[in-house]
Amino acid sequence: MRPRVKQLWMQFNADLEGVFDFFYVDVRGLITTAMGNLCEPIELALRLEWMIDGRRATIEEVVRDWKIMDERSHELAHVYAPHQAPLTRVRLAPGAIEKIVFHQLDLNIAYMRDHFFPQWDDLPSDAHLALASEAWALGAGLDRRRPGLVRAVRRGDWAAAKREAHLDDAGNESLKKRNARHDLCFDNAATVTARKLDVALLFYPNRAPPEDDLEKVAVRALELSLARDSDPPKS
Repeated sequence: MRPRVKQLWMQFNADLEGVFDFFYVDVRGLITTAMGNLCEPIELALRLEWMIDGRRATIEEVVRDWKIMDERSHELAHVYAPHQAPLTRVRLAPGAIEKIVFHQLDLNIAYMRDHFFPQWDDLPSDAHLALASEAWALGAGLDRRRPGLVRAVRRGDWAAAKREAHLDDAGNESLKKRNARHDLCFDNAATVTARKLDVALLFYPNRAPPEDDLEKVAVRALELSLARDSDPPKS
């Protein structure tokens, strides 16, 4: 993945998934942590670096907390994630969240490139962002979950890709936001392709201009992102 796209990844997803250092059950009833990263089966959870009160958690402590969530998964699927935090003691070690997130992102990209997008490096950066997001929501096996999307991307039909990527967002505000971001990214990919622009340019969160002034828009997108990156963390 291109460095600028990877740099934007946490920001793109943070308000859609939430970012948490504890076990929580998501709306599908699955035990999760970090930024929507699956912890089922339990072996996935045991691979992560968990802490309790500044020390490394034991395997027994991690298993205990995981089982608490598993036994109440149906109930907790309807509970806001931060309200689930008091149920468990283990917490991800400092720095672990980004390691988990970027490891999964790299796995997803490698799978898509190796299995059905051999032209990945030739795709516009905005398409990279949208496809990585689609894989984050559905899993990297888009050839099974979204075969129409895969076919559209292969032929460079970004309008069709935009349609095929649509996620069922009925009653789900986060998915509505994700769909809107995908739409913008695919529109930008269409502009980049139609105008034969440099595929390395990333226009999100702006709209790629259909006419000139590209350099100004690209610089402005970078300035906005750098400004957000430099904001102090909220307590």
